[in-house]
Amino acid sequence: MDEYVVLAGRVAAGLLAGVFFVFAVAIMPALRGADDHAFVDEMNRINVAIVNPVFVAVFLGAPALAVVAAVVDTTDLPEAQLARTSRAPGCCGTPYAQ
Repeated sequence: MDEYVVLAGRVAAGLLAGVFFVFAVAIMPALRGADDHAFVDEMNRINVAIVNPVFVAVFLGAPALAVVAAVVDTTDLPEAQLARTSRAPGCCGTPYAQ
C-alpha cells in the first residue's frame, strides 16, 4: 500500500505543478496585454471554471497524500531508527548523537 500512496501523491503533485506551470507561462502572459477590465473579466471566468471536482481533488489531495505518505513511511521504521530521525542535528541545542 505504501507504494500506491507515494505514487498517487507524486501524480497529484505533478498535476498540480502542471497547472501552476501552464498558468505562469501561458495564461498570465496572454493576459498581460489586456486592459484592466478585460483582465478582471477573464480572471473571473478562470476562477469560476477552475473550481470543479477534479481540480479540487488534486489541489487538496496532493498535500493530503504527502502527509499520509509521511505518516505511513514513519510507521514502518524500527523504533531505534525512528528515535534517531525524529530530531534534527543540533535541534534545541542538543548535538546529534548516534
